[in-house]
Amino acid sequence: MLKIEKTFQLSQRSWYELLATLTWIVLPHLFRLPLWTSILFGISLSWRYLSVQKGWLLPPRYLRNAIAFLLIILIYVTFQRVSGKEAGIAFLVSLIGLKVLEMKSLREALLLVFLSYFLMLTHFLYSQNMFTVLYLISAAILSTATLIGFQTTQFSQQDAFKLSAKLLFQAIPLAIVFFIFFPRIQGPFWGLPPDAFNSNVTGLSDKLELGGIANLSSLDNVAFRVTFEGKTPSSNQRYWRGAVFWNTDGKTWRGSRGDGTPTKVGREWRGDPIDYTITLEPHPQPWLFSLDLPTSTPISGADHLKPFLLADYQLQTRSKVGMSVIYKMRSYSDAYIGLQESPQLERHLKAALQLPPNKHPKTRALAQQWVDENPNPKALIQKAMAYFNQEQFFYTLAPPPLINDPIDEFLFDTRAGFCEHYAAAFATLMRAAQVPTRIVVGYQGGTRNPFGDYWVIRQRDAHAWVEVWLKEDGWVRLDPTAAVAPDRIRDGVPDSLPEFFEPLGLNRESFAADLLQQFRYRWDMLNNQWNHWVIGYNQAQQQQLLAWLGLEKHGYQALVWLLMGFGGLCVAAVMGWLWWHRPIRHHDKILNNYNKLCVKITKRYGIIRLPHEGAQDFAQRVKNTFPDVKEDFFVLTNYYIQLRYYNSQYIDIKEFSKKVRHCKI
Repeated sequence: MLKIEKTFQLSQRSWYELLATLTWIVLPHLFRLPLWTSILFGISLSWRYLSVQKGWLLPPRYLRNAIAFLLIILIYVTFQRVSGKEAGIAFLVSLIGLKVLEMKSLREALLLVFLSYFLMLTHFLYSQNMFTVLYLISAAILSTATLIGFQTTQFSQQDAFKLSAKLLFQAIPLAIVFFIFFPRIQGPFWGLPPDAFNSNVTGLSDKLELGGIANLSSLDNVAFRVTFEGKTPSSNQRYWRGAVFWNTDGKTWRGSRGDGTPTKVGREWRGDPIDYTITLEPHPQPWLFSLDLPTSTPISGADHLKPFLLADYQLQTRSKVGMSVIYKMRSYSDAYIGLQESPQLERHLKAALQLPPNKHPKTRALAQQWVDENPNPKALIQKAMAYFNQEQFFYTLAPPPLINDPIDEFLFDTRAGFCEHYAAAFATLMRAAQVPTRIVVGYQGGTRNPFGDYWVIRQRDAHAWVEVWLKEDGWVRLDPTAAVAPDRIRDGVPDSLPEFFEPLGLNRESFAADLLQQFRYRWDMLNNQWNHWVIGYNQAQQQQLLAWLGLEKHGYQALVWLLMGFGGLCVAAVMGWLWWHRPIRHHDKILNNYNKLCVKITKRYGIIRLPHEGAQDFAQRVKNTFPDVKEDFFVLTNYYIQLRYYNSQYIDIKEFSKKVRHCKI
């Protein structure tokens, strides 16, 4: 038996639409994936384009198979695995490129479009902001228009895009209802790889190296947003606590998870509490941020991250913060901790004096000189602050490199650095003088968005400061940067570092700069609302909505019935709309009347119209067989042909029906 294979050929227009669709969907990934992935994908699509445009021969099967085998090796070498987010997406993008080179059937063309829908979802593993959603809506419209183009050539490109957009926007109301009422499951997505949300995000590191925070401070990415419920603390009180670093090897400072939780012994809160809500963007570390000093773990929100508070008031989580999270906190800007002796405090004080042996000889000598002059810890602190303030130290985003002994080189040679330079140098001086000190990293300050009445803390606000232990005061926050650049603490990075604005080429007082700033404020406000109402829509908010609707007692069973009822109403509404706007099927009326005419001929002459026989052929056969047939039959047959096939506006359907009814053959 011969095997007959159906041939398939896309029009040039359909090919161009398919290639443009795949390029548009993959484009953001090309900046995230390895360079070889982008090159392979680009070559594949370019080769197919030249094949369609200029008739180039496609690569043979053995070459495609060799490339696929090489692809697996490259993925393993690059990612040290063949599964996971990065490896999986690179593999999928590369395979789509190879599939374009071997596509021969309509089924394969449809498969590529369906794969493009799946590939769209992978973008949400990197970002869920408004821009990503708008971009993917355009990609969905493009993919659907391409799919429409495969099925029919009756639509122009413009009509295909219109129909695609219409289908998408018709589905939006139903999607919104299901988003609001479908039971929310608090916690991570099931089945996602471990690295699904843990890469390609910026943020503070789990270690402190001189120059690390300075690199962050050149970035404008949002770290988190804060809404205060009452009075907003002043700038010099807005220290956002992140990690606490205890251990140093002379170049790098690292933290630890501490030992235990905060003890209530020797802790005292003073002043009024500060309540606020933080919308935290994804970052690569397992901790949350809070206004210094938090009273406890979040009051609400972030439960799926299982946060816990360490003894040094680090707000840690069980896993990295890979998605946006909204949580409420309470802090006190005036707090005293570590006022009473305890075994835990003794361990902390011992750790807060650790210095690597045979390191920082000049720094140790300077600290010893101060101790010899006055060993009082407060006097030593004042001495160190005055040293930074009165000597020729400079605050800069571009400090010179420090190679051998960073602390000695900074204090005695370069004397130019960012906040981490001053925090690390101050901590080393204090420890050398036997004053327990630890480094805290986080953010300081922030910018108020006047359109949303909330504060935006960006990566450029990253900061490092120290905490020293004084017997009569406990752990006390000190900021050595304030001794060198007090305007950094008062006004923030952009105002304290003029070079921050130089790449923009704009005078900050100009109309264009003001217009740009207004636009950024409004766009950030929209993103904040998006994070709150869409990304942050969780089980608790859904329960509040059910309570407002009076359904809280029925739980998720009520949601299921509500969704089923709404779905039924939607189906009924659509069916009713389709029935109401159904096209008037004139052709059925015309055909029925013609069939009645044929029945009259059959009854009168016994001649039957064959199933394959057209009206004109049947009329000719009747005339040849029965020449005495009245002319009315042929006139009505001509009327039928005009109405049926030419949609004649000069013949009335009702008149045609009347003539057939009264015709006597």
